[in-house]
Amino acid sequence: MPVLPELAQIQFEGFNRFIHERLLEELESFPKIEDTDKEVEFRVISGQYQLTQPSIEERDAAYQCVTYSSDSYVPA
Repeated sequence: MPVLPELAQIQFEGFNRFIHERLLEELESFPKIEDTDKEVEFRVISGQYQLTQPSIEERDAAYQCVTYSSDSYVPA
């Protein structure tokens, strides 16, 4: 009988795949942002992004039942 890997491992692998393979695709499909007067327009500069260090350790987040997250910075 096959044994399924732990759910946390599946989530971790899916997140890593997204960050390393799919995030740039998502940024490229992001629409432009315009102000209501159409004087300013922002577009995402794909190919570049930066993730911050999470403010809490992974194991501490799991223990405290809080989200383990990181902010992203994308040039526009």
